[in-house]
Amino acid sequence: MYNSTEIANNIKKIAKDKGIVLKTMFYEIGIGENTMSNFKKSMPKVDTLGKIADYLNVSMDYLTGRTTEPVQVMNNNHNTLNGGVLTQNYNSSMELNGLQKEMVEAMEQLPKSKQLEALQEVYKILEENK
Repeated sequence: MYNSTEIANNIKKIAKDKGIVLKTMFYEIGIGENTMSNFKKSMPKVDTLGKIADYLNVSMDYLTGRTTEPVQVMNNNHNTLNGGVLTQNYNSSMELNGLQKEMVEAMEQLPKSKQLEALQEVYKILEENK
């Protein structure tokens, strides 16, 4: 199903295409420099993938190879899920309706790890409804 080496290769390619140095990215998101070599041995944790996807501004599905569309979740601010930033960083050309605003506000109240879990559930629902 998922291959951790392929995920690592996807991360390397995306970072290279965006001109992002992996060592810098890992430092800024607070994960170890050996993360990529660890991917060769075992599947990365969901929260690690979430941090990397946020930083690279792509979906976790894109990182894992489930889709060929990067589906940018937020703008390219490397701190998109850090406390209370969601409403400030959404694409300003986008109008949110009442329910969407309520969803963003609810997400902001969750701890970061729970925001990632909630976002994954949303992606599952989207996938089921294609």
